[in-house]
Amino acid sequence: MRPISIIRFEQVYLAGMAVLGLHMGVNYSTLALRTLEMGSDINILLTGYLFTSVIAFLFWFFIARRASNVARWILAALVTIGLIDLFRFVLVASVFGPVFALTALMRVLLCVAVFFLFRRDATEWLRSKGQQDPVDIATFN
Repeated sequence: MRPISIIRFEQVYLAGMAVLGLHMGVNYSTLALRTLEMGSDINILLTGYLFTSVIAFLFWFFIARRASNVARWILAALVTIGLIDLFRFVLVASVFGPVFALTALMRVLLCVAVFFLFRRDATEWLRSKGQQDPVDIATFN
């Protein structure tokens, strides 16, 4: 059975991914206009959205379902970089609108999700590759 910290990670991480989807929907027209102004194809933007979503769900799958300790550390490093980038964005941004609010909310949710990955029960579960509880053979007799 998965520990409560992994379940909380899942809930918060998937909420962050929902905010990411909302962010993509709200910001799509602005980014599409900028993409076209740069002379690029709109399919590049759509491919980027799809790629980002697939990578995000792969992290969820490998951490929460496959108990990958390596994926946990990679996600923690990427979230840390994203948090540093958010602080940089705060320093240079002149307008704080819904796009910034959604970005900040998503990054905060990801930080909270990663926090749950480093709680004791989650760490033990990930180190054991999801096999924390010993199997009692007598159960199957």
